[in-house]
Amino acid sequence: MAFSLTRRTLFGTGAAGALAAPALLTEFARAQDPTGPAGMANGTAFKTLKLGSVKITVISDGTRISGNPHETYGLNQTADAVSALLTENFLPADGFVNGFSPALVDTGTDVVLFDTGFGEAGREMGTGKLVDGLKATGYTPDQVSVVVITHMHGDHIGGLMTAGKPTFSNARYVTGQVEYDFWKDEARVGTPAENGHKAVLEKVVPLAEKTTFIADGAEVVPGITALAAFGHSPGHMCSGLIPTTRH
Repeated sequence: MAFSLTRRTLFGTGAAGALAAPALLTEFARAQDPTGPAGMANGTAFKTLKLGSVKITVISDGTRISGNPHETYGLNQTADAVSALLTENFLPADGFVNGFSPALVDTGTDVVLFDTGFGEAGREMGTGKLVDGLKATGYTPDQVSVVVITHMHGDHIGGLMTAGKPTFSNARYVTGQVEYDFWKDEARVGTPAENGHKAVLEKVVPLAEKTTFIADGAEVVPGITALAAFGHSPGHMCSGLIPTTRH
């Protein structure tokens, strides 16, 4: 399914070309002016751009320092090969900074949030900053009309609920049927995916009645189409955005 402008996915933008999230996040790190298209406020960085009449804001949910890059990247290579590649590119071989960046897409009709960050459980480790970031960019959680979950890893679903209640009180939800079925299935119990299964039961299942479960090619909202991108997770989705221009 097609929805996210995060570090793991990209928007297909038709004639406008493809916008890869890492390019946005490079500017993110340099953001200084909170009054301009890029900014930082309350410790939260964000980047805003226009695509036709659509306003896209990428918001940092925070960063986390992790060790052993070879356990996350280059899993089909040896640890020594990954370390050598990092060293050749002047990067540390023993650690990396992982960034988490949900995206808000304001179409003029809908305010669509792609993924929700870690939420309250991430705050002790320096993440869970999405709601503060929304406020810094001029939005509040109750203005979000659609929440799209690209896949159901903890850094994407953790912010769905706060203190046991929906964080985005006026939103409906859209996610992939394949992804939901995988994580909800009790067959995950006793496997490495068990913690993910438990998180989905806590964060996603309570919202199921407000959720539209979709497949490849479905319309998320007018102008945004779901695209299957299975691999990072069993039912991972990304999205195609067709910009429109108002005259």
